[in-house]
Amino acid sequence: MKKILAKGGIEFIAVLLGFSLSLYFDNMNEINQKKENEKNLLSDLKVSLEQDIVSAESIRKSIDTCFKSQNLLFKSNCDDLNSLSSDSLKNLLHLSGRGVRSFFPRYGVYRSLVSNSDMKYLKSTVLKEKIIDLYDYAYKRYENMDIVMENLYQYDYNDFLVENFNVGTLDDSLYYQQNMALNTNFMCSINFKKKIRYLNGMTRSVKITLDEILSLMKEVDILIIDELKN
Repeated sequence: MKKILAKGGIEFIAVLLGFSLSLYFDNMNEINQKKENEKNLLSDLKVSLEQDIVSAESIRKSIDTCFKSQNLLFKSNCDDLNSLSSDSLKNLLHLSGRGVRSFFPRYGVYRSLVSNSDMKYLKSTVLKEKIIDLYDYAYKRYENMDIVMENLYQYDYNDFLVENFNVGTLDDSLYYQQNMALNTNFMCSINFKKKIRYLNGMTRSVKITLDEILSLMKEVDILIIDELKN
């Protein structure tokens, strides 16, 4: 009887051990599969992020040109403005209205990482924090500013230009050269300087925010490269 019980006990332990090992290997396979999926998504995130960097740098260049044009218009006195050719003044005013460029970051891969809970397999805690900061906070902050700037440039400043110079923010440079009613005296006035100064301050805020976002994007890109090496 004792032999039967002992034999049965050994068989039970063997079955239990086999079952436990099977669960263990199944679990390890699932974890490895998720890690591989996370690695693939991370590679895809790197590609989309680098495309966003190119787009953001193009926007930053445009906004920087606009900012410098506004600075020149604001800081120049009447003698400075009168010393410029009519074509140069028209070009400056045209560039001063090019301060809104919408940025549409690619969220698809990031949302896949979050929805599949693959972020937990990232080894770098810093990378996790930076990715979340970029996609959930930095991008959203710029998108909110973008709405304000769009209203400012396409409505407020556009109406100001139409009323005083017969051109708008959506007109191209050729239209400015051919149709702008150049009024140097008004460009020397307090009302004009106040409008440009206000616009310049808002544009500066966007420029600073975009610089911070670009810095964070490039930092995340480097961290992803390091993560993929491990």
